[in-house]
Amino acid sequence: MCTENKISDRRFHGIALLILALVYIAAYLLPLGNRDLMRPDEFRYGEIPREMIARNDWVVPLIVGVRYFEKPALGYQWTALSLKIFGENAFAVRFPAALSVGLAALLIYILCAKHNRDRWLAPLASSIYLSFALVFGVGVFAVLDSQLTMALTWCIGCYYLMCEARTWGGKLSWLLLAGLAAGAAFLFKGFLAFAVPVVVITPYLIWQKDWKKFLTTPWLPLIAAVAVALPWSIAVWKAEPDFWNYFFIEEHIKRFTSGTYDRFPEPFWFYLPIFLGGMMPGGLLLLLSYRGVNKAFLQDSLVRFALCWTVMPLILFSISSCKVGTYILPCFPGLAILIAWSLIEAVKIAPQVTEKWLARGLNFMWALLTAGGVAAMAFLIIWRLLWVEKLPVFDPMDLLPLAVALGIALLGIGGLLCGKKYILWRICAFLLVFCTVCGWGSGVAFNHRMNPDKMPERALREAFKEMEISADDVVVVDRSAATPVAWVLHRTDLVVLGRLGEFNYGFTKYPQEYRHRYYQNKELPDLLKAAGNKRVIYVKMRTLEDKPCPKNWQFKKVISRKGITVAEFVK
Repeated sequence: MCTENKISDRRFHGIALLILALVYIAAYLLPLGNRDLMRPDEFRYGEIPREMIARNDWVVPLIVGVRYFEKPALGYQWTALSLKIFGENAFAVRFPAALSVGLAALLIYILCAKHNRDRWLAPLASSIYLSFALVFGVGVFAVLDSQLTMALTWCIGCYYLMCEARTWGGKLSWLLLAGLAAGAAFLFKGFLAFAVPVVVITPYLIWQKDWKKFLTTPWLPLIAAVAVALPWSIAVWKAEPDFWNYFFIEEHIKRFTSGTYDRFPEPFWFYLPIFLGGMMPGGLLLLLSYRGVNKAFLQDSLVRFALCWTVMPLILFSISSCKVGTYILPCFPGLAILIAWSLIEAVKIAPQVTEKWLARGLNFMWALLTAGGVAAMAFLIIWRLLWVEKLPVFDPMDLLPLAVALGIALLGIGGLLCGKKYILWRICAFLLVFCTVCGWGSGVAFNHRMNPDKMPERALREAFKEMEISADDVVVVDRSAATPVAWVLHRTDLVVLGRLGEFNYGFTKYPQEYRHRYYQNKELPDLLKAAGNKRVIYVKMRTLEDKPCPKNWQFKKVISRKGITVAEFVK
């Protein structure tokens, strides 16, 4: 009987993993290229790796040829490798973030499956995690928060698996993996790689009254983490001795205690609305899963660990002065486990009441999802035919992303026919269909026509065909146009005119080295004089109607449309 149960569980987990993998590919990976890159972040995290490849230097991060020391290099290296494999396109730039979400969901599945209390825990927790709005939104966007969260998830999760392992070989293996993940997390974003695991694991061990592990378990992970982080850390120190000074003082001490040139202190409660909104739609299950929270529930070691995993990083990030909404992503793996486990317990404690309300809620959400797909399709057709540039020819490819999303949503009607049967399967199905619809629908909701100033790549390429740029031309940009123009033109010799922005460190720390790369607006005559007989082309990310240039600036030729301005200065 025991062997039959094991075979049955293996078959169940095999099918569940296959379904999760297919939906993950459909929701996260396939739609990645449907949207152009969005400034400023996606162009930044595409341009730095592109320059690494062009310079054949994967150690020192530069942005438009200027030192950029806000983060270590591993995140850029991942993207550079993706660019080498898939080419210079939006899919390649976003792929590392999406891959990281999948790897984090895989660890959640492994963690829950090895807990061996209820086989539904693993697929339900993974489905909930993949459907979280903040996880999904960041996971299909080119920033490094998903990579950091993935590495921290493996570090923290592997430590729990070590605590539960019964053999010394198992314990050592999980500790080694935890250390390797911590080293990777450090190379993604720095010292949070150690702070977050410590604030999660310490209260858990105290709660479990297992304080001896404080003395015996940190050493192997620490050695492994140092082994991973040390080679690049030494290499960047040799190449740029000031890196660690800037990175530690500005990007850690000042961000935590006060502020930096681009970040200002936020109130303690800043993350609360982001946390509540970021857990939707899976967070709605808390409306019924609270029934499963009782004294016995809190005695489970995984529940205790997940609770520490959710609450303690949230407190840590809330104490910090500089806050960005994506920073709290490391809280969500633990939250997914808590929601899934409490829901399973609620179904066991009060099956008739819980399943009845779950069935009603799911029926309503299926209907809402389908109705939303129909409404969005109708809006898109009207918008496309009447307002978008008044094009005489209808391009059916514009409807492809939403057509796919609508087709998937219509499949949800089948969910209405199931009644109260297979309630946990229906929950997983709804959450996975929801994120798949969002994945394809985002290509329509966020595109270069609706957001021309945020997605300027196509407009820039059209403008540069109209006003051809030669290698001898001096290209001048405002700070917001720097990375998009560098990405399109493959040039790192751009001149920044106006505010410094993300070039603040490089231009102020090394003024002599970059003295011809930055001018204030009032210094425009000096810039034109320094250019000599060369043409001077100016690019900004707004039209002249939206944001006029100073009146004394004179242009020979101007292209100002679709959220951009490309102009040639009169000399």
